[in-house]
Amino acid sequence: MAFAIVVSAVFAVVFLLSCFSAKRIRLAIQIIKEASKAIRAMPLVVFLPVFKYIALALLFGWFVYIMALLSSSGTVTVTNALAAAPTNNVTAKAQALVSQYSPDKILSGLQIYYFFGLLWTMNWIIGIGQCTIAGAVATWYWTRDKRALPGYPVFRALARTVRYHLGSVAFGALTIAVVQMVRFVLSQVQARVRGSPNKVALYAMACLQCCFACLEKLLKFINKNAYIMVRVGGGGGGAGGGGGRGGGGRGRG
Repeated sequence: MAFAIVVSAVFAVVFLLSCFSAKRIRLAIQIIKEASKAIRAMPLVVFLPVFKYIALALLFGWFVYIMALLSSSGTVTVTNALAAAPTNNVTAKAQALVSQYSPDKILSGLQIYYFFGLLWTMNWIIGIGQCTIAGAVATWYWTRDKRALPGYPVFRALARTVRYHLGSVAFGALTIAVVQMVRFVLSQVQARVRGSPNKVALYAMACLQCCFACLEKLLKFINKNAYIMVRVGGGGGGAGGGGGRGGGGRGRG
């Protein structure tokens, strides 16, 4: 009986929400229909994220390779452990070689620098993909006669992104990378103070992590919509501006 009451209440709430959201649902259906038309006209848009993930995988593989080189680089000191041992005035021919590895502080700093470069480049590649899709869809949308759609619109959108908007995308990626780097540093500090008896510090670190996580999501949302506006209307973009030239424009994307 109780289960039936709960199910009925949930159904009533869902039904009321559906009634109040009927206009939004119809709008979402229309948007999906228009998006499906764009995909049918430009099927390469579906494969563009695949190319993006391949580029990210290659970038991550290169990052692992460079980090392995930096981590294994340093000063190696080889000493004979038997040289300082007492031998009762007898010359010892045996040797016990001991290798001691000393990491280089400069290389440790380069690891941090290279990790930040990884974050920046990853967000830059993602931004290029978003900007390219926005340009291709804008070209399709503002072309009244769909039969007159220029050939290879996705490649054309990618070429215009590379030519005019790399600065805007790089600036937007930089803002996200800075926040991600701060979150990484906070996570390292939080891991070290996790066993601390100071509860205030633990709560403060948790609050900072939450705030920067929300800030990262906000910046990603702003940048994504800024890239769309850049490709539709031209001009600079990114969170706070950017240096892209025009070339989005109606009918050009």
